[in-house]
Amino acid sequence: MRFLIITLSLFININLLLAQKWKENKWHLNSTINQVTIDIDDIHFKQKTVHPGAQLNMKALGKMKPATKIKIAIIDGGIDHGHEDLIDYLSFKESECYDKSTIPEMKDDKDGNGIKGDCLGFNFFGENNLPEDEDGHGTHVAGLITEPFVINNSNHLEILPIKIFGQDKRKKKNLRTLINQAIRYAINEEVQIIHLSMGWPHSLHTAKIDDALKLAQEKNILIVSSAGNSGQFASIYPCQISNVVCVGALDVEGKPAIFSNHGKNVDFYFPGEKILSTIPSNTLSGQLGIRGIGFKSGTSQAAPLLSGILAFVKSANPLLSWPKILNNLKDSIQFDKNQIYNIDLDRLSLSILENKLIGFITPNLKNLELSLLQNELVLNIPFAYSGKKQQIKTKLNCHNGLIFTNEIDLPSDQRYLTYNLKNSFKNKELLNCQLTIGDFNKQYLVNLPLYKNIQESESFLLPEKLSKKIIKTRAGIAVKFYSIPAIAQSQKKAYFFSSGDKKIQIYFMNQFIQEISFKKECRVLRLWQRNGEQTKDELIVEKLCKKKYIQYDFYSVSLKKKIREIQFFPKKTIVNYDNLVIKEGSNEIIFEYLSPAELTIEQKTIFSTIDLPSSTRLVHLTASKDNFKSTFSEKITNNIKRWAKDLKYRYIPNYRVILKTNSKILIEIENKYALIDRKTNRAQWVSHLNQFLIGKPKIRLSPNKIILTELITPYDFQFIILNSNFDLEDYGFFQQQNLENPLIEPFVTGESNPIFIIKSFYHLMHLNFEGSQGYLMSKTSVDRFDFLGGVEQQSLLTEVNPMKAIFIVDGSSVHENKFSLYRKNKRINYRIPKECRSLSLIKYLKSSYLPIICWDKKLKLLPLE
Repeated sequence: MRFLIITLSLFININLLLAQKWKENKWHLNSTINQVTIDIDDIHFKQKTVHPGAQLNMKALGKMKPATKIKIAIIDGGIDHGHEDLIDYLSFKESECYDKSTIPEMKDDKDGNGIKGDCLGFNFFGENNLPEDEDGHGTHVAGLITEPFVINNSNHLEILPIKIFGQDKRKKKNLRTLINQAIRYAINEEVQIIHLSMGWPHSLHTAKIDDALKLAQEKNILIVSSAGNSGQFASIYPCQISNVVCVGALDVEGKPAIFSNHGKNVDFYFPGEKILSTIPSNTLSGQLGIRGIGFKSGTSQAAPLLSGILAFVKSANPLLSWPKILNNLKDSIQFDKNQIYNIDLDRLSLSILENKLIGFITPNLKNLELSLLQNELVLNIPFAYSGKKQQIKTKLNCHNGLIFTNEIDLPSDQRYLTYNLKNSFKNKELLNCQLTIGDFNKQYLVNLPLYKNIQESESFLLPEKLSKKIIKTRAGIAVKFYSIPAIAQSQKKAYFFSSGDKKIQIYFMNQFIQEISFKKECRVLRLWQRNGEQTKDELIVEKLCKKKYIQYDFYSVSLKKKIREIQFFPKKTIVNYDNLVIKEGSNEIIFEYLSPAELTIEQKTIFSTIDLPSSTRLVHLTASKDNFKSTFSEKITNNIKRWAKDLKYRYIPNYRVILKTNSKILIEIENKYALIDRKTNRAQWVSHLNQFLIGKPKIRLSPNKIILTELITPYDFQFIILNSNFDLEDYGFFQQQNLENPLIEPFVTGESNPIFIIKSFYHLMHLNFEGSQGYLMSKTSVDRFDFLGGVEQQSLLTEVNPMKAIFIVDGSSVHENKFSLYRKNKRINYRIPKECRSLSLIKYLKSSYLPIICWDKKLKLLPLE
């Protein structure tokens, strides 16, 4: 026992020594570090040279002496409140705690705030008073906020953890409600700063959240938020809101990181790449091999560095207003024409101590206006001014070499800096300029997409009964009227439905067809349209009944039941609807799809958490009658004995389906490829494909040409063109050189010659292969969206017309009301009015349209071809 105690003590001491050693190697703080190794993925890394301007001299803040305690609320996923580096900064409420710092049971509400036992913040996600950290994010953020106080040996900081994220999937919490509750709780606890290393989409922003944020600002609470890690124009909430301080991330080299959101909503950039900070004490860092500290990258790391600096300055200068502190900070940050940043905290300290910045002019880039007047672009930038009477000169230096100037006498009734850009950007998709303001020598980035107004081809007035289901909200509108998507490769015709608790109504355009009612124990999950083999069109309704089984109903477009409903109790597989083909005989329906292999664990209900292996099988769900009920029975298509005999195996090892056509199946077995005749189930080896690894197929072009495409690694792409007999015709290879921009998914398009469009993390890459001459490549940026504690919401990339290489990215439900149309390698940005929202793509009158439903009760169709 004594030996165990000594060993444990040695382990703890060694861990502490290692942790202390690593703390001295924070590149963003230590000016002696000039090289950093950035891990891109498990096998790729990059050596970067540290730019001194991105290193924060926190000791310079020590010239200011903290006088009052600053309380900062961290709304996140909780904090490790036992971490030795954080415990001295936590905001324990003595009236609610045992022994001043012990969290009690939730019995009493001693301070009468309506929250029982909130000794140290609150866990709104779990509805308890234990804001514990489950993923390490909140603890990492907290450690970065404390840095200026730790370095300058000050304890004038209180951290209030408020938890709204958790990993218990059984707790179905409304995130809108949690965000609103957390902000209002922070206000009631009289914090000075609300820190949000998070963001949320346009569709989650509500009037209640908006009012809570405004209430915080009215009470002089500063709100700091991270810009997001999607490498796009930062239009997430709350960054869109005026006076919310939005923070993007710098990389080691002092440039905005490739993953950082950017644009007019980003106020500051701070270090955010490979940042070392606290993680939960019981967590072992995979990179360091020690507990309690670890690396993370993101705007979530950049924002708390700024929050900590602002808290320290406010503590030392409590009478200084937030706008004045922020303007002093802005005056201490410079960037050159290559957007290399220099953050000078010495200058910040000096300007505040000497009160150098008596007056200031602050442009409000979040609310700038770009309008088209008589075919000329006019940019209006609202601003605020405080200071003496003077004339200010401003200059707008844009990326195409054009310079626009403006002189204004201040103070003035004028509240806009106005620039006539004429038609200089007529054919551009992006306005990218630097704004320099007079004697203050301040620079601001002015970045925003140039939008086109939507042009409607036709408008249809919605029926009065349906128009009542359009709900006006502060963030736009909400509707209970949806496009019915097409299954697999069916044409997306103009069918819509409106949802209700116990029934749904089906429409073609704005014409009511019929109403479908369903039993109390069932609720509708999804609807599809498809082109049936024996009928022109068909609607499929998927319902969840008794929380035990899925039920499928099949209707003609006149909503007559085609066959009786079919019940499906999932046992082996989960249906892959992207790959689904529906076959129908005289007396049966068959679902056929590629799906992950048989489940490796027993599945009690369809809600069980399932870990699926990566290999795939071709699966049949065949309808059969049993005790007067129609049910789907699952069958994984194979004939192991037949295949083994044909391929000279004693048994068939694990295989995966690569490609299926109406007559053949191509499978992979131990890095070799076999072809299965679907009629006879005979198998034969396909030897000439041995050289070629084949992944996700895309079948396009003519019926006798099949194109298989693959991402060998996230950076290597190959394709092969086969005729119907699987004879090799041509192949190509592409390697992505930028390891920070991995490839995700290939598309094949073109009317005669194939055009390959590969979706990477940040771009659409257009590859035109020209045989022995290699390929021509061009690329356009594509929006991505990730929010809410790392849960990614990838923008929907939809093929409008694959033969003409037309795609659409619709992010109107995720951020501002905008979407982008891609025609080959050109991009056009459209803005949807705030009183409207888009639905899913449809085909109408032989063309593709984006349906837009508006508060004026009209259904508008935007042509996309």
